[in-house]
Amino acid sequence: MPGAANKITLLNGWSTRKESLPARHELKIYTALPAQLRPDSASQPSPAAFGDMVAMRVYFVADLLARLIRQTGSQVRFVSDASGADVLVAGEQIPSARNVLLALVARPVTPGSDNPAGFTFAEARYLMYSAPHAASLQWSEGALAGARAALTRLGDYIKRFESAANRPVSFGKAEVSEWQTRFYTQLYDDLNTPRALAIVWTMLQSALPDSAKYALLVEFCGLLGLGESLGLPAVQATSSTPAKPEQTRETLRTENIRGKQPERVQPGSVSNLPAKARGKNGQVAAKAEATQTQERRRINQVRDLRSFLSEPDRFDFTVSLIAYNNLSAIRATVQSILQQATRNQRSVEIVAVEMNGSDGSADYLESLASRYANFRLVFSQQNLGEGAGRNVAFRQGRGRYMLLLDAGLTLKGDLFGALWQRLNDARPGLYGAFPAELLHSDNAPSGYTVDWEPQGSEPQEVAALEGSFLCLPRRLVDEVGFMDEHFRYPYALGLDYSFAFKDKGYPVFLLPEIHKYIEVPKNFTRPDYSLSAEQQERQRQKNWQLFLRSWQL
Repeated sequence: MPGAANKITLLNGWSTRKESLPARHELKIYTALPAQLRPDSASQPSPAAFGDMVAMRVYFVADLLARLIRQTGSQVRFVSDASGADVLVAGEQIPSARNVLLALVARPVTPGSDNPAGFTFAEARYLMYSAPHAASLQWSEGALAGARAALTRLGDYIKRFESAANRPVSFGKAEVSEWQTRFYTQLYDDLNTPRALAIVWTMLQSALPDSAKYALLVEFCGLLGLGESLGLPAVQATSSTPAKPEQTRETLRTENIRGKQPERVQPGSVSNLPAKARGKNGQVAAKAEATQTQERRRINQVRDLRSFLSEPDRFDFTVSLIAYNNLSAIRATVQSILQQATRNQRSVEIVAVEMNGSDGSADYLESLASRYANFRLVFSQQNLGEGAGRNVAFRQGRGRYMLLLDAGLTLKGDLFGALWQRLNDARPGLYGAFPAELLHSDNAPSGYTVDWEPQGSEPQEVAALEGSFLCLPRRLVDEVGFMDEHFRYPYALGLDYSFAFKDKGYPVFLLPEIHKYIEVPKNFTRPDYSLSAEQQERQRQKNWQLFLRSWQL
């Protein structure tokens, strides 16, 4: 209906407060872009026409805002005079019209000499949607490769659902309406595209029929400006007016970032293992759903988090997980942990860090964190990298032992019982499941190999451990130190931390019998953080040189 655009709020760059758009039949938008590069131009411009990444981002933000306003039933007109506009969408060239709502757009960051070329308009749009428009994002070959992969996966879903496209779908059904509400609620809130994309990916994993998923993809991708590139039919604007979510109490992960100590549980108690929250008359389920719609508070660096290292143990184990565009792998690992932890005599907490990916991992993990008492989730504003991701758990965990686990590995049997029995009376040190051996060329280290199927039943002292499964007493972190956050990619990080333990006089042990409690999929690989093959090779070389320099090898 006309005037419904006032449901949309934007963070006003002048007042630094979220303000609603004016309730008018027609809203006027101003950008400093030339007429041929405005969203109302006769044809879509090519990426090369911009020449400046911030100008392209302004285009995407203005285009999305216009589409969303039209979706509410109001009209949009792009104007050439900033003083006569209702909204300014601007990057670094900000007009002086302070009586107009200002939507600021941050410049993408290009690391070093990495200046990507050959990308499509859709890939650039998807990548720029992966971060809030007022926040910086990395513009690189690796990041574009991640966006390209995400669009390919969307295309695969579309092909899978096309056969169901002609089946009748009732948009009056509550389950379909619920997904529309969740999607539009995020876009109404300062064009929160990362959350909107996450909801799209979560919807694709839901129990909706294929015909409903296809219809929602047509609607959602069309509004985001991705429909044409994915071969989807155009969709007419409708008056979608989702209700705003109710305000709920702050969650555990929000309290941790702000420094508030969460509710205490007794270590070693079976009743305090991660267990589904209980409530009366379904109130807990309603709160869990509402929690997903509240604003996520993201950290910019590990030091933004309060450290619990000086506090006493509250659990037997803290499991560290990292999520970044690895939904299927993280799902398999988390489910295997929960299956063990919920019926284990050892108390277990999970500390997961979600690094602002675009595949729906955030929504999936958030739903679990709202249901399980000992599942804690930290959101980061950007991809912090492997070393920093593990340091999040070192600061936030309060288990007697820290277990660093790669997404994709799954647990079977009583892993926590076996680890407890083995480590409780063992020498303090670093323990792992996969030994690493240095290779030499001309008497100098040239790389390393990993034994993924070690033999034996007793602990064996080894030169180093591979980093996908590491276990250590939490009390040693203060003495040995945190992981080196320069290791943004996992290659050689396990070796580096093994050498850090040996440097402090602590042994490094292989636990070959633990291998029977771990399932390594045939297609298992270490996390690639959405980097291209070329980027991965560069990171491997960088990590290797860092490792050599650190230990003067």
